Amino acid sequence: MDELWQIVRHTPTWVFFLFLYLLFSGVRASRVRELELRRVVVTPALLAMMQVYTLSVVMSVFSAVIFGSWLAGLLAGGSVGWFQAGRVGVEVDRAKGMLRIPGSWSTLVVILFIFGTKYFFNYEMAAYPDLAAELGFKTLLLAVSALCTGVVLGRTLFYLRQYQQAAIKEQTTID
Repeated sequence: MDELWQIVRHTPTWVFFLFLYLLFSGVRASRVRELELRRVVVTPALLAMMQVYTLSVVMSVFSAVIFGSWLAGLLAGGSVGWFQAGRVGVEVDRAKGMLRIPGSWSTLVVILFIFGTKYFFNYEMAAYPDLAAELGFKTLLLAVSALCTGVVLGRTLFYLRQYQQAAIKEQTTID
């Protein structure tokens, strides 16, 4: 228990505020929400940029194993995100440029998983600096990180596809 207290005590204050904000966002996502199309792509774009940065830092030298684990995590996460978004569905209002996304607790779960894995890996690297150089750690770090990002990207791609399909339906009804 003392070790857990030490971990919490040495966590920067901003991390707690970030956690509370993410918790709030996840709870808010449990309700139906209408989002502008551009808002739907902001978070995935930020996560994708962070993913590229993580990949560039971890892979100082190209490794097929590390890259393969990253790609596998991204594809697996993308598939999960796509399937997840397809199950809850989405309504498109092209006139307003809006998506109506049903509420779901899965967003909170994804947010907590991403936060928890980032916290864990950053703690491990701070507590055991030599660990960050090990192939197994790098592989796991990138696979889990890519899995998380993939889930968010998969959802977003599904939403964008639905938006595009609505445009195609509009065109065929006009013609």
